[in-house]
Amino acid sequence: MAGKKVKIINFVKTIFQQIISDMYIIDSSKTPKPSETVGEYLRRLRESANISQQDLAEAAGIHLSVMYQFE
Repeated sequence: MAGKKVKIINFVKTIFQQIISDMYIIDSSKTPKPSETVGEYLRRLRESANISQQDLAEAAGIHLSVMYQFE
């Protein structure tokens, strides 16, 4: 159980690091929109990269149901 929590925490940490990084990129298509939730932003980035929820969940080492909850 503790291992799953660590994976989820690391996943969330990575997502927020990417959000912060993207905020400093001039490409406005990759920056969060003011009305966008974190989940909506994550979905938009994932879809723009043509990555499925299953593939992202596997790469992050989290269960697919957790990915659904994020988005």
